Amino acid sequence: MLIAFSVENFRSYQDRQELSMLAGSGTELMGNTLPVKDVAALASERVLKAVGIYGANASGKSNLVTAIDTFSGIISLSAKESIPKDVFPVSAFALSAQARRKPTRFSATFVVENVLYEYTAAMTRARVEFEQLIAFPKKVPQELYRRSCNADGKPEWHFSRTHFRRDKELERRTRPNSLYVSVGAQFNHELLSKVYEFFVELDIREPRSADDEFRIAAERCLRSRSFREWAGGVLRGADTGIESLIAKAADVMDQIPSDVRRQMPPSLIKRLRKQPQPMIEAVHRVPGSKRLIRWSFGRESDGTKQLFSLLGSYHDTIRGGGTVVVDELDDSLHSLLSRTLLQMVHDPKMNPKGGQLIFTTHDTTLLDPTLLRRDQIYFTERSSAGATRLYSLLEYMPRKDEALQKGYLAGRYGAVPFLGELRFEPEKASELRTKH
Repeated sequence: MLIAFSVENFRSYQDRQELSMLAGSGTELMGNTLPVKDVAALASERVLKAVGIYGANASGKSNLVTAIDTFSGIISLSAKESIPKDVFPVSAFALSAQARRKPTRFSATFVVENVLYEYTAAMTRARVEFEQLIAFPKKVPQELYRRSCNADGKPEWHFSRTHFRRDKELERRTRPNSLYVSVGAQFNHELLSKVYEFFVELDIREPRSADDEFRIAAERCLRSRSFREWAGGVLRGADTGIESLIAKAADVMDQIPSDVRRQMPPSLIKRLRKQPQPMIEAVHRVPGSKRLIRWSFGRESDGTKQLFSLLGSYHDTIRGGGTVVVDELDDSLHSLLSRTLLQMVHDPKMNPKGGQLIFTTHDTTLLDPTLLRRDQIYFTERSSAGATRLYSLLEYMPRKDEALQKGYLAGRYGAVPFLGELRFEPEKASELRTKH
């Protein structure tokens, strides 16, 4: 369970900005929150099941998703033995000379096995500058370990004398361009492995991975009858016209032109035949009758295919109590389908283990006080210096029944594009073409 994530000096984020999943004091839509009584440090708190992030284009929404993805990827990558020196895919805030000389810093607060942890790491592209793991078995924080660089670039280590056993062999194996938590997981350190697994199991979905998402969902349909029936039920309830789904294993060779097949070596053909591809068909009912017909899922609308693609993540990660991060939730999705996804997350029957959804969107119809609490809405806005500010709707103290969509579009909460007068002057355009 993710409690908070912060980023500093990464892409459009110059100063530290934080996204918090802790619920505010509002009492509306309590089903959108989750009690965490089993976590001693959060016994009096509630955690949000979903948070939506709004903002103008180029305001930093996608950069926040990329920051979470980058942090998770660095933790996974730095556990490997052979990696290049200039390894970390971090990019400091480019519009400030001072920021370009500083490391990028990520921090996440999360729950593993009913204990609250805070993990922070700061790095340049070449090396780790700072790393720290803090545990909150109760309310009082316990620093388990801390690593920093001295003036010569050498690591300096500090370990808890009572709560974390020092392992000098792991220290020796931790290179300047690797994280101690990752190295510990590589060598099966019990606690560090749990921290590592939390990050690498974050499910980050960006628009460019849509084809992979569809394939994953299709493969799950082929392997699991229960998932296929569940996904078909969701699509049916979302009024897509689909009654159910059929999954079949298709021979890859049947999809390759015969002239190409004749030139392929027998060993490759044999290997491909052992890797059948899932073929999904949608079953529809003929209007006004009981007759059913079916066709390839490829004939469905982009929105229906996008919804189906997301169901793989929802079923595996959210129903398992994990966290899914989706960039552009409304990409190819009708507003009603986006609402369906949010309702699934908020429904304790559909989300029995308290899985979480973090998403960016431009869909203002979701700014509905009957769907989202006020603390579930965040905004991103670029300053005059080009830096992103991430802030909660709660900063504006809106009323419970306030018309949020209307207020947002009117610019009451910021985070909307400033559109000046758009003019086209043919004479000047002609002059430019002449000069060039």
